[in-house]
Amino acid sequence: MKGIYQSVPDCIACMNLGWAPEGACSGCLRLAKERAEEVDILQLGVGLFADKAVIKKTNGALATVPMSELTIID
Repeated sequence: MKGIYQSVPDCIACMNLGWAPEGACSGCLRLAKERAEEVDILQLGVGLFADKAVIKKTNGALATVPMSELTIID
């Protein structure tokens, strides 16, 4: 199964400085979209891990990520 992995931006520094509202600033959102990558989805979580997925990134690394950061394309 294939998917697009896009991590959630971390705007804590922007929020602490008052540059962005609660959530995410436009610069961080743009950066997150640029970093989106196509990944292989190896396993979808069940039970306690129902909101997680195991993916294989383009560099070969395995990662467990929240389903909210994945878009399934195939």
